[in-house]
Order: sequence, then C-alpha cells, then structure tokens
Amino acid sequence: MKVLDGQSKHIDVIAREAGFKIDKVSAALSMMELRGLVKNYGSGVWGV
Repeated sequence: MKVLDGQSKHIDVIAREAGFKIDKVSAALSMMELRGLVKNYGSGVWGV
C-alpha cells in the first residue's frame, strides 16, 4: 500500500514499483479492496 502513497496508479506501475508479479499484486489488491483499504477505479487503476 505504501507504493500507492495517496495516489491512484495503474496495476502495472504498482507491480513494477513494488517489485512483484502482476498476479500477486492483483490478488493482494483484491483482498485489500474487500477490507476497504484500497479502491478499484476500473481499467486497472487502483488508489487509496
């Protein structure tokens, strides 16, 4: 979540900056969305 740092970013950018593969980032973001920690803005864009 620190990678988002208050900004909305595309999942490709999040994965690159975090150093993880897209599938791992996608799973983590989905779980965080269920907990209300992040928001999916569509088209691969996520934010806090």
